[in-house]
Amino acid sequence: MGWRSVIITQHAKLSYSSRMMTVQNRDGINQIPIEDINLLLINTTQAVITSSLISHLAKSEVKVIFSDDMHEPICETVGYYPSTRDIDLLEQ
Repeated sequence: MGWRSVIITQHAKLSYSSRMMTVQNRDGINQIPIEDINLLLINTTQAVITSSLISHLAKSEVKVIFSDDMHEPICETVGYYPSTRDIDLLEQ
């Protein structure tokens, strides 16, 4: 379970590489371990995100929220299969 909330507010490219989320923007390149991320907020319409990264974020149960031009949340990712943690909670 991650503990970081990552907020993207400017033009950036987000991709996956070796269990890390790579963020390329005008300031340089940063890498964040996916297991550290709890929430990814894309608060700009100028970000590009690869499908590989979305897939690995979903597998790690990271919530991804996208916002519109007015910086209002417009959609979020929802895992297709329930996590084992959710099943354990239901059995109790």
